[in-house]
Amino acid sequence: MLVEAGVRVVRGPHWQSGEADGGEGHLGTVKALLSNGMVRVLWDNGQEVTCKAGADGKYELRIVDTASVGVRHQGTRCTDCGERDVYGMLWRCTEHACRQNSVTLCPVCYVMDKHDIRHVFERVDSDGASGEKVRKRSSSLKMRTSGIFPGARVKRGPDWMWGDQDGGPGAVGEVTAFENVAPTSSRNMVRVQWPCDVTNSYRLGLQGCVDLCYVEESAGLYYYREHLPLLDTTGTTSLTSRTSSQSSLTSQSSLTSRSSVTSQSPSPQTSPTSSFQTGVGGRGGPGGGAEGGGGGGGSVVVRDKVTIAVSEARLKELQATFGGTTAGMIQSIGKIGEVVSITANKAVQVKFKRLSYRLNPQVLIKVIRNIIIMIMTIMMASPQVIHNIIIMIMTIMMTSPQVIHNIIIMIMTIMIASPQVIHNIMIMTIMMTSSQVINSIIIMIMTIMMASPQVIHNIIIMIMTIMMASPQVIQNIIIMIMTIMMTSPR
Repeated sequence: MLVEAGVRVVRGPHWQSGEADGGEGHLGTVKALLSNGMVRVLWDNGQEVTCKAGADGKYELRIVDTASVGVRHQGTRCTDCGERDVYGMLWRCTEHACRQNSVTLCPVCYVMDKHDIRHVFERVDSDGASGEKVRKRSSSLKMRTSGIFPGARVKRGPDWMWGDQDGGPGAVGEVTAFENVAPTSSRNMVRVQWPCDVTNSYRLGLQGCVDLCYVEESAGLYYYREHLPLLDTTGTTSLTSRTSSQSSLTSQSSLTSRSSVTSQSPSPQTSPTSSFQTGVGGRGGPGGGAEGGGGGGGSVVVRDKVTIAVSEARLKELQATFGGTTAGMIQSIGKIGEVVSITANKAVQVKFKRLSYRLNPQVLIKVIRNIIIMIMTIMMASPQVIHNIIIMIMTIMMTSPQVIHNIIIMIMTIMIASPQVIHNIMIMTIMMTSSQVINSIIIMIMTIMMASPQVIHNIIIMIMTIMMASPQVIQNIIIMIMTIMMTSPR
């Protein structure tokens, strides 16, 4: 396959330029093929870097898409979406029955896990080329691209030649879609809406030109990292055989050791024909979260309000197996977002205002915790004891499905601040060992309310203890509310 300026790339196995690309998974465009196995790449963030493409036996780049330079497989048809004369890399199933039926996938359907992901496929890099076998998708590391995709905020790039069409220097517009207007290539132009109400199409690899760079990136499709060919311009080896050489660099033992994080990622919930048109925002990937993250994120549900509750360094660590970290994710630390979906492998997609990100649940906490702590603080200072207690109980019941979890947090908060630790422990111990839970509760409520000057403190501890000790949480709460209301001077 002939490598040309305009090919879209991601960092490869010998990457040496730190975070110049914006991080693993961020896309760039080959601007020029230099001598002696070197190329110049313009990353979507506007950084330009000279990279090795075979020089000294080093390969700093992987090719992620060749549709931008017109690679097309004439006479082919995607078995899943029906696309004809497929642009970019063609993926062909090697299973005997599938080969007889000519099962082939376009680049979009392949990364969206169409067909059986346990089948071995081969990648066909150019029209009529022989295929290169790759590992099963079911046991391969899947990552997500990021850069100039629908939803990204962009400004003028190095090849801008359109005057003040954007409204003037410094203007920031939003990418709304990919636009395939070039007759012999695809996925190399995007449509941008500018704040001056002008919308036009701009080059993103067409003829090697890039009119834009992002101010804030967006997420694109997934990719199987080890399935992509290495960029090699030395002419000594074809792209397909370079992939085989790279595969040999990875020993079987290292593949085995990585198996804990190589289960497949969720597929984007878009149709194949529109996948390049959707700004789904965020990243996703395989793997479970490490311990010591935000905690509690794994049990969130759709529409929950959550926040990223870890440091930037911890976020990068926990997102390593979920597709990595973007600048937008880092800027969202501490901000409140809403859960919009949860994937099969527990990755949580959270929307922060305009953009959404697919996150490791371990980086998230539910905002409801903060609300409960705030309610408790207000109640401790309030003379309206009974009224406030009822409000707190109702708030917990209406807003939080994680009753027990929230109760434990409140108990710990109260007991740390209380001088009567032993007294509180005794009350809880008695109630947890009593077979007559409900009866004991009523007697204790009445006794404490009549005899104790620390009504608020004791009642709160007792409420939480009851809820932990009894499987009939809701029933006990209702009985307790009725008892409090009957015995209250209010």
